[in-house]
Amino acid sequence: MSTSEDLETRKKIALSALFVLFFIQLLTTWFESMYRMGVIKTSMGKEIYGMLLIFLPLILIVFPKSMERWVFRLALAGVLLTRILIPVLGVRANILVGGVGIACCLIVAAFALSRAYAFLRVHAAAGLGLGLLISVALRAWGSSYDITLGGPNVLLGWFLTWVCGALLLSMKLEEEVEPARLATPIWAGILTPVGVFANMALLYWVLSSPAVVSAWAGTSYLVDTLLLLTVWCIALWQLPRLQAISRPILILWNLGFVLLLVGGILWHTPEFPKNMGNGPTIFYAPGIAQQMPFYFMLILSPVVLANMIRLFGQDSWQRPKVVVFPVVLGFLLLFILTMLGVFSNTWGYMGALSAPFRGGFYIHQLLNGVLLILPVLFLSKDSVDQQAPATVLRTLSKTALVLVLIALCGVVVKSWRSPVEMPDKQLTILTYNLQVGSEEEGDQNYHDQLAFLRQVDADIVGLQESDTARPGPGNIDVARFFGDGLGYHIYYGPSVISGTFGTAILSRYPLKNPRSIFSYSTKDEAGTSAAEIEVGGVSIGIFNSHPAGSQEAKLAHIEDLIAQTASYEHVISVGDYNSRPSTAPYGKIADVLINSWADLYNNGIGELHPTIGRSSIPGDGLIDMSIRIDHIFLTPNFT
Repeated sequence: MSTSEDLETRKKIALSALFVLFFIQLLTTWFESMYRMGVIKTSMGKEIYGMLLIFLPLILIVFPKSMERWVFRLALAGVLLTRILIPVLGVRANILVGGVGIACCLIVAAFALSRAYAFLRVHAAAGLGLGLLISVALRAWGSSYDITLGGPNVLLGWFLTWVCGALLLSMKLEEEVEPARLATPIWAGILTPVGVFANMALLYWVLSSPAVVSAWAGTSYLVDTLLLLTVWCIALWQLPRLQAISRPILILWNLGFVLLLVGGILWHTPEFPKNMGNGPTIFYAPGIAQQMPFYFMLILSPVVLANMIRLFGQDSWQRPKVVVFPVVLGFLLLFILTMLGVFSNTWGYMGALSAPFRGGFYIHQLLNGVLLILPVLFLSKDSVDQQAPATVLRTLSKTALVLVLIALCGVVVKSWRSPVEMPDKQLTILTYNLQVGSEEEGDQNYHDQLAFLRQVDADIVGLQESDTARPGPGNIDVARFFGDGLGYHIYYGPSVISGTFGTAILSRYPLKNPRSIFSYSTKDEAGTSAAEIEVGGVSIGIFNSHPAGSQEAKLAHIEDLIAQTASYEHVISVGDYNSRPSTAPYGKIADVLINSWADLYNNGIGELHPTIGRSSIPGDGLIDMSIRIDHIFLTPNFT
């Protein structure tokens, strides 16, 4: 192969990598925007119409063959334009803009998966692997937050978009071929796009952000990232062998991956108390044996690359206007399965449908696993060659290795804990419901919330609604994001797998004996995070709660909490208790522990903090918190 042909191949791989990256970013932003609007209003409103944008690619059927190339170019431009806009827009605008970007991606996918434009997917699998490595690197330097989607590094994302545009303009696109009219079975033409989006779902849900796995299971973020990057780097180096892999081996590989993923989730799903008389379930931080399924799952994760090589090699229907129907179906299944993952957290709000989803975080992963394996079982051997010349493979391997080193440096640098001063007499305590990282209008607000935490400079922080390590809030381990930003120790607490809304503890002091306490619940899982710190030679129990549901459930939570605190001489218990001072659950805990605000201001009306109080509150610097539901409780031996 000539040097010029090698260059064109490298351009195709780079374009595929950036396209995969932009698809994941657009999908993350679009779904997150709809989810945040639902969280703010605790119900779905007009944002539900954003889902209809899934069907926008079907307009492809009205364009004649002579206009196909124009539609393709417009779709590519739409991907680039929407990728530029999403970091600077709010959630309402991003429901529309992100949805349009996803629709443009689906149109491009319909072209690439058609027989007439099969040249578009040559070397696409190599690009997919590089795209994953880029995503992991960007999130590594943001402590699981993609640094190009917000904050000071938006310019880097725009630079990558410019690079993609420049490559598109410089690349020599081949003329589409008039394909032979092969008899493609309907089931085969449907299974290919469905399989593509089942594999993309794994990139979106899990692999593009390894911190998701560490937040699920308490595994080492560094080890998770190291394992994932190493095996994918090796897989890219061995692409020819992946293409030659036999169907039986690929089936077994997929089965092993799915069993480890689903089995690991089930092993980390706690038993919940079925009634008030059962008492709480205590779930201690998982040991290495319980974490091993996820480590092995990450080792097997390049099965996604092997699957995509086979899928990109399939014959398909002739024209994009025919392929667009199964493409939309494949993405619709991805969307539905993502929603099922949300239902495992919101089971208590779904009436009669709630029961199957309680403790059901594994359901969407299991169903996606079925969609992952079906194409491998039934689709034929490759017909579109994915092979790259040796010179290009060497460049690909070197690029992958550089990305691995960049990502690992990011994890090490961001998680480095410099020594911090630890007071031994006086503590500042903060309880903070961060509403899954949203501001009042629903816009993502992680960076401003981190700035706020730095300003408060609390020694102990109890976070509620920190369950962000899932697609709805952007696949961000927000406890890690804040902990790295502050240099604090973290305990994620009851994780996403358990279906809670996340009670994490951040601490200047090392956290000992971390554990999650699950009380009887009728609506949301009442998961309390607990740990111990030592201050000036004194051991202090730290508890962070966020109960909800019926009055009966809140009383059960308080009774369990009081029982757990009884063994400590010193206790700090914070949280969003969803109980006002006039309610029975509040009265029960107030009989045992002192409410810090009420101890200072008996009538609930007190002074704003002199430097961080909201200046927008009129009056004489006082705030009425007589009907508050967020509290800090202490044992009487605190002043």
